[in-house]
Amino acid sequence: MGLESKNFLMNSGSFFIFIIIMILKIIFQKTLIYCAKRFDLCQCLRKRAARMEELGLLGGFNRLLMEEYLNMSFSLFINILDIGETLLLLNGNEDRFANFKGFSNILTTSLTFLFVPIILGYPFYLKKKVFDNIDNLEDELFKEQYGCFYEGLRTNKDSLKYNYYFLCRRLIISISLVFLSEYRFAMIVIFMVLSLVTLAQLLDNKPFFEKRVLRETIINEISIYLVVIICFTFINPSLDE
Repeated sequence: MGLESKNFLMNSGSFFIFIIIMILKIIFQKTLIYCAKRFDLCQCLRKRAARMEELGLLGGFNRLLMEEYLNMSFSLFINILDIGETLLLLNGNEDRFANFKGFSNILTTSLTFLFVPIILGYPFYLKKKVFDNIDNLEDELFKEQYGCFYEGLRTNKDSLKYNYYFLCRRLIISISLVFLSEYRFAMIVIFMVLSLVTLAQLLDNKPFFEKRVLRETIINEISIYLVVIICFTFINPSLDE
């Protein structure tokens, strides 16, 4: 993930590679739509062009952002921390302003502040979008655009909250790792609580359709909790006494 860097763009490379690919896809899509309409191509090609125009980029964007959410939020908060440290160390030292000069630094800083509301609001946006359309989840277009949020889950409200909590958990983990790095005990306690809440939700709601997936997820969560307990044991302040 490039953790030796505090550059948001460098740490979020895969996401921006996707953006470049999507720009190329838009160009191809618009060309295909234009050619299908302009030269009256076969009906199959025209239908495909219309379908591409209808779907747009939303489905791919949602799927990638869900997969890269921890990486993106972690990279974002690292860059915010670096910006904060730079501002605190300025104290009239003009050399420190070099961090805010040049196209690359300006672009990185601008994108950092642009993505703050996106990263913080994304779990709430997806939850609202899916819950507002809970009777429309099997619609082909909606499934293509937002299906990544409830793929493999039961479609009752309790089960649909799983990925919402999953994204919120990743957000809390990234904030803890970046801003609570000097408070290891507090960070481990937060991880323990998150793991217990997730485990309780899995056992109570059983959100997955497939029992195999549910069993694997529960085993994975128990393993995470045990690792956190081991870490908690080694850093417990009472052991220093």
